[in-house]
Amino acid sequence: LPFAHIIGLHPDVGVRERYGVQEPSSPSSTWQTLEEQGFVAISTTQHQRDVLQEFYRQCEAFFALALEEKRSCGPITKLAGRPCGYRSDGVDGREFVELRLLQRKGQLATMPPIQVPGFQPAAVEAFRLLTDVGASILAGLAQHLQAPCDSLTTLVESDVELVEGISASVLRICSYSWTEDDQDEVAFGDHTDTSFLTVAPVSAVAGLEIQLPDGTWCCPEEGLEENDIVVFVGDFLQVVLDKKISAAVHRVRRPPAGRRPRMSSPLLMRCSPEGVLHPGVPGLLQVQRPLSMQDLQQFCDMKRRKLAQKQTTNDWVLRTFE
Repeated sequence: LPFAHIIGLHPDVGVRERYGVQEPSSPSSTWQTLEEQGFVAISTTQHQRDVLQEFYRQCEAFFALALEEKRSCGPITKLAGRPCGYRSDGVDGREFVELRLLQRKGQLATMPPIQVPGFQPAAVEAFRLLTDVGASILAGLAQHLQAPCDSLTTLVESDVELVEGISASVLRICSYSWTEDDQDEVAFGDHTDTSFLTVAPVSAVAGLEIQLPDGTWCCPEEGLEENDIVVFVGDFLQVVLDKKISAAVHRVRRPPAGRRPRMSSPLLMRCSPEGVLHPGVPGLLQVQRPLSMQDLQQFCDMKRRKLAQKQTTNDWVLRTFE
């Protein structure tokens, strides 16, 4: 069997409404896979592939700019307490853009403003597509847990909520390349994400590795088509599901010497500012009083910092829960 099928690929799990696919419909094995391994793969439609391919083309055009031009879009700064901007030290072959949606006067744009013709509309479309894919997974998972269909989707942010403001969810555009000075094949070490779900289109250059429950590592991008999507669990969902599913520990390997850079654009789906987990919701964490998602995010941030401060060796995992 192709690896994509083994990890739960099912073509009926797709995007709702905006891209014309029906509500999630999937055999229970897909959700069992998510419970057991912390991630699943999704087959995308041709339209979805076209949207993601155009966004990748725009990202390639940005990373091809001179370093000073890329830095002109702004270093990592905080808007409303949320980091966005471009980051690179120019020497280790790693570049990142923290990209967020901005709603202003009824129009969606991205922050930082990337000065590449066509980048803004392509980025907005990709951001919304990946948000819808994540929402479809959460809706299907809630049904599998015998919870109300919207019990998880109401806890995460959607672009509809951005009446005037900047998104909590972030589209992290990454470029990894091999340099002469590199001694480590791992470009981004073992960690979990501070997200509900991370929705990651498959890169043309495989490099994402996810740790399985038995401690071994797999590369889910191998065996998938470019612009299929790997969806994995983050810290917030682990809490809300009362540890029924653990956040996926993952890392990124550099492309081999001589290969083109690896470019990826995972969407980290974050808490809705208005999201509240109420007592008595079946299948979810049983709380004594309403738990706001803002409080949950602050709690996870504090736990993550404290756990990082306790580490004394180089082989630790950046995570929120031990």
